[in-house]
Amino acid sequence: MKLTIIGAAGSIGAPTAFYTALRNVVEEIKMIDPNAKLLKNHVMDMEQAVREKSDTRITAADYSDLGDCDILMITAAKPSSNVSSRDEWMTGNLQLLSRIQQDIGKYASNKIRISATNPSDVCTYYHYKNLGWDRSKIIGFCVNDSVRVRWALAIVMGLDYKEIDALCIGEHGPKQVPLWDKVTY
Repeated sequence: MKLTIIGAAGSIGAPTAFYTALRNVVEEIKMIDPNAKLLKNHVMDMEQAVREKSDTRITAADYSDLGDCDILMITAAKPSSNVSSRDEWMTGNLQLLSRIQQDIGKYASNKIRISATNPSDVCTYYHYKNLGWDRSKIIGFCVNDSVRVRWALAIVMGLDYKEIDALCIGEHGPKQVPLWDKVTY
């Protein structure tokens, strides 16, 4: 199985590539990013860092390399600026996603897509509506909110993080809802 990460040199894409490679769950991770110099550095560093634990190949790629990929993960976003809400990124990120979708459409048809661009729910829906793909193949990534709830509980309550099960639902941002009554330890 092959994974492509678009926006792979950024603060979500690069760690995702690294941790996925360490788990040795895919044959190859193809990394796409307009910052070619930073991307090249990430690819080289990750290839060296994971080699002891993983057979996953990590390569720099472009959209024409998408044909044999099984999963596309979109982590691309406009650079962060002083915003009070992730909703303020929406216009710029939707414009960016529109350009990315045009490139994806040329080379990859109906692949599984994971959307991690903020605002997460809006961008995930945008992928579905604009491409007309099978919506069962489009996944929004916002598990980090649940991870953060578990992390905060572990710190505040002095608990073992690995023993906490907690969920957070809703839009990534101020509208998220921690499900306190579902927390278990």
